[in-house]
Amino acid sequence: MLRVDFGQSLVDHSGVLILVQPVGYIGDKRFKAIYDEISTYRRAQVPNTTRTLNLRYSKRVTPQFIEWGNFHFHKRVLGLICVGRCSEISEVGKLERSINEIKNPFSAILLNTRCFVFDCKSSDEAKIRKDVALIRGEDHTEDLQSNLAEFVASLFNVLESKRLSKLSEKIDKITLIQAPVEHEVFGGENDNRTSKRRSIGRSKKYTGDLCMLAGVPQDALSQYLIAGEHLRAASDVLWLAGALEGQCAASVVLNTTEIEKDVKSLILPTECAANSVNLTINGLGNDVDETKFIKPKPLSEEEIVERLSEALRLYNKVKGAAVIETEANLKFTRLLITCKRRVEASIALQNSLSVNVSLTEQEKIQRYSTAAVLYDDMGFRRKAGFFTRVAAMQCVSQHLPHPLWLLSYKFLMSALEGYRIYLDQKDVPKDLPNGWPALQIRLLNELIYTARRLGDPLLAVRHVTFLLHTVHDHLSDEEKKELSVLLENSTKQCAGTGSPKEKDNNKMDTLDMATIPFTRMPLVRSFKVHPLAPHLKPVVKKSLVDSDTAPAGPFIFSSLRRNVKQAKKTKNTTWVCGDLGQVSLDVYNTFPFELKVSKMILCAEGVEFEPFPTCLSLPPKTGPYTVMLLGIPHSVGQLRITGYTVTVFGVESTCKLTKENLENQEDFPVIVDVVPPMPLLQVSTALPKVRCQPPDPDAPQSAPLVTAVTLYAGQSIKGTVTLENIGKLPVESLDITVSSKDGERANELFSFDDKEITSKLPVLPGESTDITVTITGAHHFPQGTESSENLSYDPEATWGLTGAIQFRYSTAACSNNVCRKATMAIDVTVVPSLLCENYQIIELPSDRSHCLLMFDAVNKTSNDMEFSFSVQNGNEPNIEDEVFTDAVMNIQGNDKNRVTINLPRFALPVADNHSEQDNYSDSQRRAEYKKLVFDLVKLHWNLPACRAAGSGYVDNLKLDADMMQALKPDPITFGVKINGEVYDNTASSEIKISLCTIVDVNVEVSNQSDEPHGPLLLTIEPYQDQASGCPVTELDGKVTWTGTLQLDTPKLLPGKSFCHSCSLVFLYAGQFMVSISCTETASEQTGTSHKNTASGVLPGKDRGSDSKMTIPKEENLRNCVKKSWTFSPPIKINVV
Repeated sequence: MLRVDFGQSLVDHSGVLILVQPVGYIGDKRFKAIYDEISTYRRAQVPNTTRTLNLRYSKRVTPQFIEWGNFHFHKRVLGLICVGRCSEISEVGKLERSINEIKNPFSAILLNTRCFVFDCKSSDEAKIRKDVALIRGEDHTEDLQSNLAEFVASLFNVLESKRLSKLSEKIDKITLIQAPVEHEVFGGENDNRTSKRRSIGRSKKYTGDLCMLAGVPQDALSQYLIAGEHLRAASDVLWLAGALEGQCAASVVLNTTEIEKDVKSLILPTECAANSVNLTINGLGNDVDETKFIKPKPLSEEEIVERLSEALRLYNKVKGAAVIETEANLKFTRLLITCKRRVEASIALQNSLSVNVSLTEQEKIQRYSTAAVLYDDMGFRRKAGFFTRVAAMQCVSQHLPHPLWLLSYKFLMSALEGYRIYLDQKDVPKDLPNGWPALQIRLLNELIYTARRLGDPLLAVRHVTFLLHTVHDHLSDEEKKELSVLLENSTKQCAGTGSPKEKDNNKMDTLDMATIPFTRMPLVRSFKVHPLAPHLKPVVKKSLVDSDTAPAGPFIFSSLRRNVKQAKKTKNTTWVCGDLGQVSLDVYNTFPFELKVSKMILCAEGVEFEPFPTCLSLPPKTGPYTVMLLGIPHSVGQLRITGYTVTVFGVESTCKLTKENLENQEDFPVIVDVVPPMPLLQVSTALPKVRCQPPDPDAPQSAPLVTAVTLYAGQSIKGTVTLENIGKLPVESLDITVSSKDGERANELFSFDDKEITSKLPVLPGESTDITVTITGAHHFPQGTESSENLSYDPEATWGLTGAIQFRYSTAACSNNVCRKATMAIDVTVVPSLLCENYQIIELPSDRSHCLLMFDAVNKTSNDMEFSFSVQNGNEPNIEDEVFTDAVMNIQGNDKNRVTINLPRFALPVADNHSEQDNYSDSQRRAEYKKLVFDLVKLHWNLPACRAAGSGYVDNLKLDADMMQALKPDPITFGVKINGEVYDNTASSEIKISLCTIVDVNVEVSNQSDEPHGPLLLTIEPYQDQASGCPVTELDGKVTWTGTLQLDTPKLLPGKSFCHSCSLVFLYAGQFMVSISCTETASEQTGTSHKNTASGVLPGKDRGSDSKMTIPKEENLRNCVKKSWTFSPPIKINVV
């Protein structure tokens, strides 16, 4: 402690001051640890009493400090503890000289001395002095505590003895106690009464000090009150002020009930209790009634403030009492802070600073630093910062023989918060004024200067960068240039010492200063992670895409859009392990000098990442410049890009990414999904290539190859696509698809052989394979059966398709759901060749199984064309189809020929379980017939001059009702059995029977079409053919029959049939004919005939009088008949 104790409070009046000093070779660290352990014992409890001693420790006390010890007894050093280290007892004697040198300046006031010796191995304590205590063992806590308690007990015994002696002192034995500033002699008879009261008052004040130190503040308050009465009567201003101060101190101790934390208590030996006695106060003179001051109540807060204010006024009147006045003002300030009276505390502190007291340079430093701490306790941050800066300036005063630059630096760092300078930018309020830029710049410049004087260029570098970043907007261009030169020079000085972050045991790390990120050198914006190029980017396999897009349930519309941002954020960019990834950012140079960035790399975590550095030089006040940062991930997982590292002027700084740096703030934090390594294919082809605009202008590599092919419609060519594996993994799966923006007909132009693709796998690294692609010039006809009516369709126009062939490939080492995609751009142009038009389909009366297809074959080229066609024989589907070809027809350029093709008639196939609900609609039936005609008719053309050949198609055929009728075979067919044997009407056979023989006729009617028919009327009619060719149906008496000759059924479904049987008996010999016909009527026909079911169940035979056949009238039949089918030729029966 110096002459002025700037850390005193009123509670310190009750503290026994103990000086702790090192002796011998104990070492600073060891002494500091022991001192810290000793200083934790701040209280000592007297056994069997309520008395408690407060202990104060100090490592340094100057002789000037104790010159006011008579006035304030607590300013005396009452105990001395020396701490030493010896290995043998013989070495303890060597410490005596050092102990005496420390003890001599305080020998007049010390109550006791003790030397604690550590690490002594000898146990013979008889050879050592009584004031030396050996502390043994590594765990010396108990030993130290017991010796410390014994030492404090000795101090207590002396204090208690002095207190008791002072209380029992006779009035005639009282001597006048004087303060250091009092040199006059008080004497004279006239002054005898005043001098007596002055002596008694000072003695009471002195006794009160002893009571405070001895742990009896109640008695101390009583003594101070008595002293105040005597001193006020004697007009003893200085000591009256001391008595008032003592009253306030005793009251504060009595009112204090809280116990400090982390404070240990000593238990004094029991013999101390015997010495602890409370005596009744003896009156000293009759001038004051002292009985009213027995056990007084402690002063209230207002009374304490009032009396301490009075004491300060009295101190101010005494010349030479500046030291005590300064300390009293500081005590008053701390009291007001405790009472939360900040304005009054500020006034008291200001009064303390205005006291004219001569101070040394070190005391000035302590005075201003104490003021800064007190202002900070009041919450006056700016004033605290101001006085902290004043203390820093005082540390490097020119009056000091050795300026304290390190202490000055620490004070300046402490002053930053008062000037609203925050080392952590998170604490800086946004969009609000923050401090005073001019003052901040000045303070930061002082920090830079102090750091340079400390000889630490790294520290100066950090403060220069901090100044450039925090108050950038308030610096002039000239100041920025000067700071840049200073920054460059400082970095040159610390070249080879490593970056501030890497250097160990430097001053800035000791002072715990955070690294300043170079966020303005350069300024970074529009930070964006780029996906891999399309031919390198991992994509989801096509099968998984199709399954994911399939609807899982019914579509339900909702206007509520939930978790839209979250859904967007989950779509992270994907990189491939081992492949190069890139990030782009825009950089700005906001400084008036050229900014050279020697290295700039990405910072990432989560997976192993290899960044590649880049360097750049930015002209003054320019930007933006786009910079690409590259890196390769070497493991699989989620790569989190946390920021970037820049090296400017040789200083490396790591800058964390914020939302302000990103192009899209929703992408924060920046996360990249890294998938396992994947193979890489390079696609090439021998087909003709031209330069073309790629599908994606921003990524020219998305379509590295542009294939251009021109074909005639119907022409096919084969080309080779070469796949070269330039990666490090084999290609084990390959899927080829064709896509186009012009329509969905791309698959008609390109075809691949799946078996060939499978046979070429796997493709090992460094190897290549060829795949055959077939390109066909498809005819460009609008879709649908009615499309020829489209007015915008031009069959003679050249058409083309622009798209891409996509090769999706992967390896077994890849994830199951991702692959890579190589794209080959395609541009196919199809020019007209053969066009078929003016279609016509007619029946052949001579051949019911065939019809004629006629159309005009138009040559749309300018060269002669050789035309041929072929028809697939589809009459008997169970037999292998036969193909026949007609002769070649020559068609001149831009001319046409009429073509006639004999086409077999056919019906649509009908399933066995066909029901009425499965019937085709009219448009569906037309489309199916058109498709079958398209499959049956194959057209071929050849252009010898162009060496081109191809196929033509009748896909623009439009079928009307007449064409449909001509194409369809007879829907109703008959199966006839005579007497159980199948009758073949094609063999022109004749049945011979005897007269009056029963002829059983069994007829099966089948519906071979694709649509139902009905109601149907089956008629069996015997007749005779005359020579004139007119049939005779009136055969009365010539023929009789059993059963019915007519049967009707309401409806016959496609593929279904019904049977009917009857028996005929011919009664006359001759040539007879049996006609079988089936008629579809508009409504059911009723008569005497019996209705049989379609199952062909025979009715009961009746050979009785039912010999007449009731035939409907011809007029009625003609009106209701829709269609009629006849079994031809009729059955011939020769009766003999």
